[in-house]
Amino acid sequence: MSRSNLDYAYFIALLPDAAAKQQIHEHYEKLGLNLRLRPDDVFHITLNDLGDRQPFELPLHITETVDRACRHAAAATAPFHVALDRVLSFKHNRALALMPKLAPNSELKAFRRTLRLKLLDHGVSTPSSFNPHLTLLYGDHRLDKSISPSIS
Repeated sequence: MSRSNLDYAYFIALLPDAAAKQQIHEHYEKLGLNLRLRPDDVFHITLNDLGDRQPFELPLHITETVDRACRHAAAATAPFHVALDRVLSFKHNRALALMPKLAPNSELKAFRRTLRLKLLDHGVSTPSSFNPHLTLLYGDHRLDKSISPSIS
């Protein structure tokens, strides 16, 4: 059973800017891990996961519905700052990710909540749980470390 009412692999994400990508590389070098980072162009913080099929299989009306909900949520939200201050290994999928530890990211959480409600207004349900993170790589490692300054 899909985690949403859609049967498609479609997700909504925030993309880091060039300065944040540079910060990611600088912090990663300090960790001294001998594992390869994912390419910069796939770095993202997933906001909503909408299902399990390939995105190019999405019917146009679903794409338009999601686009409309995203535009409404973005228009209702002032620009905000995201801070990631922890590097953590996830056991279930062997991912190494950046995530907030001390940084509250209340604006990010509020935007995600607004987006989820806008999607619901348009008939698209998404999981209510939210664990903001940016996956750096997949591989064998164990790490849980605060980083300073935070990546923003």
